[in-house]
Amino acid sequence: MMSEIDTQGLAEKPRRILLVDNEACSLEYLKACLKKVDCAYDTACNNREAKDIISRASASSFHCIITNCDIAEENTIELIEWIKNVDETLSTVIIADPREKEFGTDTLRKGASDYLEKPVPPKLIAEVVNRLCNLTKQQRSFRVSHFAVSELANLQSNFCQSKKIPGTKGLDLFYLPKHELGGDFLDIVPISPTCYAITCADVSGHDLKAAYISSYFQGMARGMLQKGAALHEVIESINHILLKEWNSLETSQKGCVNFSLAAAFTLIDTETGSAEIYNCGFPAPILVDKDGVTYFWEDGSQPLGWFEEGIFSHSSYLLKDINYIIMHTDGHSDLADSLDIHPMSLAYWLLNLETKQEHYEITSLATDDILLANVNLNKNEEGFFPIFQQKLTQLDIPRIDTVQSEWERSLIFALPQEEIEPRMNDILLCCREITLNALKHGCTDAEGSFCDVTFSYQKASNILSAWIDDHGPGFEFNKQEVLAEMGTMLIQKSHISLGLITVSGLSDDIQNIRNGSCTRMNFKLGHTNL
Repeated sequence: MMSEIDTQGLAEKPRRILLVDNEACSLEYLKACLKKVDCAYDTACNNREAKDIISRASASSFHCIITNCDIAEENTIELIEWIKNVDETLSTVIIADPREKEFGTDTLRKGASDYLEKPVPPKLIAEVVNRLCNLTKQQRSFRVSHFAVSELANLQSNFCQSKKIPGTKGLDLFYLPKHELGGDFLDIVPISPTCYAITCADVSGHDLKAAYISSYFQGMARGMLQKGAALHEVIESINHILLKEWNSLETSQKGCVNFSLAAAFTLIDTETGSAEIYNCGFPAPILVDKDGVTYFWEDGSQPLGWFEEGIFSHSSYLLKDINYIIMHTDGHSDLADSLDIHPMSLAYWLLNLETKQEHYEITSLATDDILLANVNLNKNEEGFFPIFQQKLTQLDIPRIDTVQSEWERSLIFALPQEEIEPRMNDILLCCREITLNALKHGCTDAEGSFCDVTFSYQKASNILSAWIDDHGPGFEFNKQEVLAEMGTMLIQKSHISLGLITVSGLSDDIQNIRNGSCTRMNFKLGHTNL
């Protein structure tokens, strides 16, 4: 336990050695060798006696164990494993006959710190004992530091996870530092009963220094906001401190590394249904409407700590039709890129994990801290969550097979295999058909002409929704008439008729919006529609 490590493992005290040997002459020889070492020692004639001594005195009171593997009918490896189980920091050295080299190698694999062949000169024993006692001390010091860092990491994680937002359905959060501690943080500060500020930030680096700076500026921002400071005042103050104190010429000359802070500061008023955001070098926050269609809050400025006279632009948005606000640090998007999937596919998967064991194999590939937050603004019902979103132009028509593969990878990654696989062929065929139609007939080769493809999922209904929007004028047609004439030559010549017939049969529902320039298809997962 931590108290035992602190008070016994690291306390300055005479070094204490345990000698284990069943031969009296060998024990006397070892005692004589240790006279040249500043230490106390205990002796044991066998493994059982050694265990009793260690148990009574506590393993942390010893600095080194020396044992002879020639003890009759004793299992030296079993003793080493027992010692490592009791105190993994306690160093052990094995003395063995030269003919037992293979056995000596086995003891090293099982956790022994060193292996010496008989006969052992007194000087060598003294050198090895000094070295291993120092090793034990170093390992115990490291264990205390590691334990303290782990406790701080738990505190940091719990502080993030405990956030609640009044007037909303809640906050979904995934937080994973690259190491025990990280520089990413999220904080929520109530401003009034209906207004609160959300700070989501990423300090450069992902080590103890980044964690310290993260805590410093998190506390600074919270304190200023609670005292009534406006968001732009908080931002200007943090930027000033980073430049004038943390990143000054004087600190740079002392070898200190310059730091920057990328952050999104969001002020949400649930009474007016509005939001105001300052984006300082942070990945664009994502607004998601009830249908799962995404809008990126692109306006922003440079990270804090870059320029003294920074112009920190902000945007305002009405949240009437918005279900979610999603914020994430770049560690999340970097991991999605390495997995070759869409960031929203990874976001849905991470936010819906039930256990940490599920994500370890995937998140172990991350090269940076990951902080992912989803503010659920709708208290009444679950909306559609985006899984995939992209913009395509006519130049993408020749690579439609690649585009289709991108859809498939992201959908398979995010959604349960038993739910998505029975409908995958239906989904890909329908979306490919409608997307090609949109690119060929809805888009033009003019700059700025594009087609949006969006997949979103509602867990409660188990429905995947696909949106294809070419933003064009569309054209007048009657869906029912087209379907009724499917056997005529007119249909065969119509550029939308065959596609409409296909998707109408394979999707569970299809809606044509704005004269067909936007098509929405719904697929009930878990079964085939054939």
